[in-house]
Amino acid sequence: MITLFRGPGGPFRRTLAEIVPLGCACVAGGLFLTLAWTLPTWIAVPSGLLTGALTWAGCSYAIRAFRRRPQLRRIYRLAVLGHVLFWSALGLLASTNEGAGPLEDGGTSGWSAPAPFLAGAAQADFALPAHATLAGWGQRPRRLTFPPNAGLGVLGRFGQAQMAMPQEAGGAAGPLFRRPDPDVASQVLGARAVVLRPEDPATGAPVAIVRVDLVTVGRHLHAEVVKDVLALGIRPEGLLLAASHTHSGPGGYSKVPLSAVIGTDHFDQAVFDTIKAACVSAVRKAHADAVPARLSLVRARDRDAAGKPLLSRNRRKADGDRIDDRAYGLRIDARDSGEAIAFVLNYAVHPTLLRRRHLGFHRDLAGALEDAARDALPGTPLVLFVNGAQGDISSQHVPASPTERAKVLAERFTTQALLPAVTAAPSAGRTLLRVACARVRRRMPTARLVKGWGGREATLDALYDAPWEGGVGKLAAEVLSLPLNAFVWSMGVPELRFGFSWKGAFGFSANLDKGTGTEPYDVGAFVFETTQDDGSASERWALLWQPGEATQAVGRAWRDRVAAIGIADTLLVGLAGGATAYITTEDEFHQDGYESVATLFGPTAHADITEALLEALIRAGDAR
Repeated sequence: MITLFRGPGGPFRRTLAEIVPLGCACVAGGLFLTLAWTLPTWIAVPSGLLTGALTWAGCSYAIRAFRRRPQLRRIYRLAVLGHVLFWSALGLLASTNEGAGPLEDGGTSGWSAPAPFLAGAAQADFALPAHATLAGWGQRPRRLTFPPNAGLGVLGRFGQAQMAMPQEAGGAAGPLFRRPDPDVASQVLGARAVVLRPEDPATGAPVAIVRVDLVTVGRHLHAEVVKDVLALGIRPEGLLLAASHTHSGPGGYSKVPLSAVIGTDHFDQAVFDTIKAACVSAVRKAHADAVPARLSLVRARDRDAAGKPLLSRNRRKADGDRIDDRAYGLRIDARDSGEAIAFVLNYAVHPTLLRRRHLGFHRDLAGALEDAARDALPGTPLVLFVNGAQGDISSQHVPASPTERAKVLAERFTTQALLPAVTAAPSAGRTLLRVACARVRRRMPTARLVKGWGGREATLDALYDAPWEGGVGKLAAEVLSLPLNAFVWSMGVPELRFGFSWKGAFGFSANLDKGTGTEPYDVGAFVFETTQDDGSASERWALLWQPGEATQAVGRAWRDRVAAIGIADTLLVGLAGGATAYITTEDEFHQDGYESVATLFGPTAHADITEALLEALIRAGDAR
């Protein structure tokens, strides 16, 4: 038995001796792929494997020669031990999970009293540069290449930085995604804005609702748009900037490294400036064109006469009809002429009918809903679709092409659900308005991607907690996983941790904090109150906005919490002010499914954002 470990021929000893050459081979192959993004895949991958194999052979021979001299062998062993200990310490530190930070004040403002108000609406198109790439779907044929180590670790970040270097002609040296195919029909993308402001500026600050044709919006975009509209009196808490969530919009606007890798491509200043300019232009024009207005809240249900959903479905097969079917609309008309100004439609549905093989810019289902509502509603208003708690909500199946399916679904929802609700609502609207806004900031818990096999809940027990948390069985599993983890960490990827549970699960956990950043995320609340000129028929409702894709169960919970404090109607707007990926309930988080895997901020994310939203709502109430 001793000969397995001792002596020049011991097979275990010989195997262990090849670990360092194997690690060098992985690093060399990764470096080659980092520098070979311009080569076709069928050339780059075999060449990378060949580079790794040659490196392994060369290192193995050199190390054997080096270790024949006792003194050099001791130095080698100490160097390897120091390297492993250093990176293992970083790996253990990266396994620590920090909880959510405290609630921070992001600003509060409100109108002093119900007052006559002005409203304006406008749109502005993107003037995208020719090198702009598609964002949204992260698979082929959209994807061109992938950063080494998925952007994790030393080599991953190095490769991503090298690929993102701008070319003189514009665009990144190694784009991650394709440009639109010139032979594929594309739609014009842009931003749409509604501005509400009191006739007497002394009453309070204007508020703006902006929807933009992007898969997500970033904190950086919101902050930069705010800077350019501050001169209009619009404060940060009074600007709602939300993505339509089309997966056929432009990339290049996000500075978040993880977002770039998954679906938005490297940050491109020219693309970002174009998108920001459209948002600012839409807000400025809406502010300038504002006229005396009246406002009414429209309530609709996504159900046909038989009680079946018209537009949405739960993508969990067993819960197809389990949706929050409440749709809301803000109908805004000119006070004197009755001319339609705008209609803000808020409902929960994934606008992802055009899949990754559609290689053209397109507004998708969100655009179809806006167009159908514009054509059906009185006066053809400018329609803004802002998405709700659509984390697990997709669209109904219709036997047609994706573009035709979007049109059919939009027209069916508009004619059978939305238009009857608009017809039943008071057409005059109310002429006095008071708005209060509040924004709360919070650093979210440690971002992690957990992927396991053999049971979602069991894998989370093993991997989501830090190695030193849990009982004796958990500690024993971590000790047995240590050799594999030490090898992975020693290759410069301390973000990854492999493990297993005694329940039969195996998987890995990736710390994504360096990919998402640790800056606080914003959530906010608007409280609207409309009143007739004589002070009668007062009506109050809330609008909550947050940066994630909440499931319908989370959305229901939020609405129930707001109803408990006396506000019956709540508009929920997701994908606003940033991007936190999915938000599930704790029970959903421990279930197997895409939504749970894509909930990057852990099982407490729902509770953390709920607390922040309620705090924003309370502060908005205090500002009224």
